[in-house]
Amino acid sequence: MQYLELAAWTLGSVLFVAIAIWIGVRMMRWAKKGSQGAALVGLGVGLPAALLNANPQPPKQVQIEEVAGQIYRKKNSDSGDPESNDAATLGG
Repeated sequence: MQYLELAAWTLGSVLFVAIAIWIGVRMMRWAKKGSQGAALVGLGVGLPAALLNANPQPPKQVQIEEVAGQIYRKKNSDSGDPESNDAATLGG
């Protein structure tokens, strides 16, 4: 009886993993199609993260200033490495 039970658990585990992989592949293909349903699922996944502030993003103005500062440092440096210049040149 133990062999039958072990075989059932093994078969069940293998089937569970195979079905989980198949569902994952189908979901990725469905999301890549860019349908309206896929967009809604993406919004549904992102909404709790946004409400819980799980991935805080700086305001757009701060992002623009950071990019502008990187471009400024890159243009004014000899090596082109934005990390090589002193941040004091921008006053920040």
